[in-house]
Parts: sequence; C-alpha cells; structure tokens
Amino acid sequence: MAPKYKSCSRDGLATACSSARITGIDYMWSNLSRSLSASVEKIKILYLIIKYDHQLLKLLVTDKPIRWFDAFMGVGYEFYEVRTKVILIFDKRKTLFDAWKKVIKWWPDHEIKMRFVETNHSYEFILYADSVALDARWVFLKALKVSENYKAFKKDYEGAALLRLALYRPTRDSYELELFDYTKRVTDVMFLEDALREKDNIVLKSSNILRGSTQRRC
Repeated sequence: MAPKYKSCSRDGLATACSSARITGIDYMWSNLSRSLSASVEKIKILYLIIKYDHQLLKLLVTDKPIRWFDAFMGVGYEFYEVRTKVILIFDKRKTLFDAWKKVIKWWPDHEIKMRFVETNHSYEFILYADSVALDARWVFLKALKVSENYKAFKKDYEGAALLRLALYRPTRDSYELELFDYTKRVTDVMFLEDALREKDNIVLKSSNILRGSTQRRC
C-alpha cells in the first residue's frame, strides 16, 4: 500500500501538529548512531542438559547477541484513534526500510517490549523483542526530553499502543511526515522509575549506554 502523507508546522516539533494530527516529535540528535547501529554484545550460547525420568531435556540458558540501534530521530505520538500510535521517526528512508524489513517485521506482537525510564526532565525510550527468525536481539534506544506529548501518552495509555514508522522530510517552512502502513500492536508497555530499571537487564544496559553517551556530549 502507498505511504500516507502528513504535514505540520516546524513548531510541531515542540507543540501540536494540528494538520498532521500527530502531537509532536520527541527527539534528540545523537552521535552514537554509527557506532551503536553495528554494536554487538557477543554472548556464547550454552546448553544445560537435564536428565529427568529417563529423558534428556535441553534448555537454553544464555541469550542471543544483542544489537543496539539508535539511528532514528525520535518518537512521535498520535492520539486521535482508539489506540495511541507511537511513531518511530527516521530521517533516512533506507534506514527506515531496513529497520522494518530486517528487524521489526519479524517481531511477534506479543513479544515486543516498550519501556520508558524517567529521569528528571528526560526519559529513555527502549524498544526490543525476541524472535526465532532473527539471530540477534535488537534493542532500539533513545534519550529524549519529557514533553507534554509523552505525558499525555502516559496518562491515557490503556493497555495497548500501535507501533508505526514515519520518515521526516524537511521543507522550506515546515516539514512532512511520511507515515508508512507498517504496524505492530504492543501490549507490554511499562513506565519505569529510575530505581526500577535494574529489574530488567536489557533496560539497565540500554540505560547505561544512553547515560554514557549523554555524559560524553556534555
């Protein structure tokens, strides 16, 4: 299906985009994209053999390699339908296509985890899932400033959100968002206080990476 086109004023980056009905983009440019896009945490795969009732049970006791990905601009929110849309915003078409075709497409909806870790006036967006079709676990991560859009999403969240992808295209006086028909339904969404991030190893590692990158930029 053909992409849908939406546009809004440049102020929409911080406020509402009335014509687009997307209430803005939370974004932060990062100098980590090149390094994190190809970053792999290699973990050796081991197996545990258990003998039980004359049968052998083989359990996978370690995980797949982790690939960290932050080559997207930020996150947009749209509230005007039954389910809120959480929109990953890309500034490069190829990166968007690769993110969908090589990773997100293969994520089972029920395996997708979306986490928001709040820290003072910012939050960390962390998105990941596991899939038997992929040889690595991909983690999308970005540090963003807390906005009214994010606060509204958190307040109105009711058990599910639609994950969408859009391409950011600047024009002379405004910008356009090319919203693609790629969709995933996410039900495992959590808003975490900073102290709770340690309960999820992926979230903790993602948070440490993001905070390290922020310190290097300061």
